[in-house]
Amino acid sequence: MKNRTISLILAVLTVVATLASATLTVSADTGYIDVPEGKWYTEAVVYCSENGFMSGVGDGKFNPDGDFTRAMFVTVLAKIDGINTAVYLGSNFKDVPEGKWFSTAVEWAYQNGYASGTGSGYFGPNNPVTRETLAQFFYTYSLKQGFDVSATADLSVYQDQKNVSSWARTALSWAVASGLISGSSPDTLNPKGKATRAQVALIVMNYINNVYNNGNLMTRNGMRASLGIEIYELPDGENDNASGKAYVTIKKSADSTVDFADVAVTAEVLFKSLSITVDLPLKKVSDDGKYSVGEFVYEMSGSIGVLPIKAGDKLTVNITYKIKEESMTLSYIVQVSDKIIPA
Repeated sequence: MKNRTISLILAVLTVVATLASATLTVSADTGYIDVPEGKWYTEAVVYCSENGFMSGVGDGKFNPDGDFTRAMFVTVLAKIDGINTAVYLGSNFKDVPEGKWFSTAVEWAYQNGYASGTGSGYFGPNNPVTRETLAQFFYTYSLKQGFDVSATADLSVYQDQKNVSSWARTALSWAVASGLISGSSPDTLNPKGKATRAQVALIVMNYINNVYNNGNLMTRNGMRASLGIEIYELPDGENDNASGKAYVTIKKSADSTVDFADVAVTAEVLFKSLSITVDLPLKKVSDDGKYSVGEFVYEMSGSIGVLPIKAGDKLTVNITYKIKEESMTLSYIVQVSDKIIPA
């Protein structure tokens, strides 16, 4: 077996628990020359910038009225999720070459089912995102994250509700009920209207506060977690096996009332007909003040044994988090890469 290290990191879930309790104060300087104080979008732009979800377009500008593209969206979604997109190599789309600023985020979103293409092998990275498409993106992501997406709103109160695409009606009804999207006027929803960068900033802030920070078991308990898989060796031949480990890092905010003794995590790695279940024991590794004052960081890791995999194969990883008597399971997909990442 080749003596090499191939590191493959699957960031399954990153929950920023401090967002739930943080109170945002808009400073006198918004950070952008085209974002004045007192606008309907000012607070949201500052919020998204301070939390790293969105950034400017250069020259000190945010371009609040600019179009928001599909490439921009998957990049923002990856930042919300907190995953390391750098390990998502290759591309399944003709118009998404490797090496672009959005390439790995597109591949991550596609592999995990958060976003699909526009047809005929294209993703449409530069296509503007409509309001109903934005709702569908967030609905799909939330559904796959195990969040409650049962809320519905009566779209018939909007005069243009007939313009909502059939594929987007459920998602848009949920987005309106959840406070993500409101009408462009009291009686107009404008589902096919282009979403501006200012509108998206507001929707992202609403999504974090109304859905993301309320829909996840870890978040509700003041914790954040990220999981990864490391594959140390790939097989030399059909009769050889790959080996590696699964690990998860959990961080707890200072105001969390949950003790780590109440937390249990299990990882199930699936490949074809094979299944390996890993119980991840808890070990404290460090303190990290970047998360919040008094934060404690714990690491869980366990061997995933051997799998007859090769570069290009896809693994399904089911992660079950249990806190006291409540549990949730999230499922993610990662593609095995043969790129050597230096230790």
